[in-house]
Amino acid sequence: MKKQTKKIISTMLTIAILILPAAAYAATGGGETGQPMTINSCTISFSEKSATKSEAKVSAKDLHIADYITSKITLQSAPAGSSSYTNVSSVNPSIKTVYNTNSIYHICDFPITQNKNYRIKVELSDNVNGKKSSNTYYKNLTRR
Repeated sequence: MKKQTKKIISTMLTIAILILPAAAYAATGGGETGQPMTINSCTISFSEKSATKSEAKVSAKDLHIADYITSKITLQSAPAGSSSYTNVSSVNPSIKTVYNTNSIYHICDFPITQNKNYRIKVELSDNVNGKKSSNTYYKNLTRR
């Protein structure tokens, strides 16, 4: 009987150890807003294409078919050597919405200069079965 009890407890602990990180991530949305996310994977890249042009790419996938998924990419800059980023007011954010699907792919170009630091702010939102969720991510520019 003791051997069986130890095996059951060991199995339960193993399951708890495997499930807890995923449950904690899902409960917080894996990001800043603290809202549960149905988006289970997200890849973001932001790279320099030339001295005056950059390219942002966002690819995200939902766990289920969403009524809609929206991606909003905003260019932010900071003076060289600084990490105090603000939105670039002269450049409109790029917004893409897709409907009745479980994934979104959003690509856009932004103007850049050599004397500033840049990053993008990516806001993803979705609605799955009446449950709306959103999250925000940041990605620094990768220079060539």
